[in-house]
Amino acid sequence: MFTFMTTALILGSLLQDAAPAAPDSQAVPQDPKAVGLLEEFGNQLYSPEKAGLKTLSFDLDMPGPGGVSAGTLSVDWDASMGATGSFELADAMKAMIPEAMLGQVQEQMSMVSEQIALIQTNGVVSDILDNMTVKLEGVEDGYVKIVAKARGASTEPSRTLLFEDGLLAKTIQKVAGPMGEVEATGMMKWKALSDTDASLVLSSTTETSAGVVQSSNFVHEKVGDFYLVTKIDGEAMGQASTLTFKNFVVNGASMSAPTPEAR
Repeated sequence: MFTFMTTALILGSLLQDAAPAAPDSQAVPQDPKAVGLLEEFGNQLYSPEKAGLKTLSFDLDMPGPGGVSAGTLSVDWDASMGATGSFELADAMKAMIPEAMLGQVQEQMSMVSEQIALIQTNGVVSDILDNMTVKLEGVEDGYVKIVAKARGASTEPSRTLLFEDGLLAKTIQKVAGPMGEVEATGMMKWKALSDTDASLVLSSTTETSAGVVQSSNFVHEKVGDFYLVTKIDGEAMGQASTLTFKNFVVNGASMSAPTPEAR
């Protein structure tokens, strides 16, 4: 899952998607039942890539403390190369962040770029199957349970994926917190793409970690020929935030705004 609030909260965001791991010749074989469940879920999702999306780029202003802009994040995605990102820190934030930490901020924002691109392309299933080993572990509290473990040399902790009515509804994972390792629980809701297309896109996420609850609502609109996230409304620790995407370039063509038939 994915939560998206202030810059500080973003850096501890949910979905915690696995970065590509080093090749592992001793990789554990995939559980075919778990793979089958994930693929069935994936077949229900809207895929802009399958619809013909080859390249995508966009900008977004990142909210900082007190509602001021932390800077501009620019994301570039390519179907064959994946996602990259660059972050231009706002002048006001440069004065607040020690120069020695600027490189770390850039690195963290690059990771956020990958997560945002994953949301835009609705690629959660392919990301799990490409980078993790999955195993079906029966039923737990009414959910069908899959445990996913990172492959290769990655030290990312295992992730529990809980399915309800064939949809990924909940994730549980240990994450690093200020006071040590804590459990992060994420809930996901999905919605039909449009009144005439039952393909699913992510509607909202809610993450609970160390007593802090973060929520995000995703607005999808038609940009050119594809449905993309154009806004994320969220709330955490009593603070509301809206993230607006802009300067879309879709398959090489600039898109200044969603098309009139956008939903």
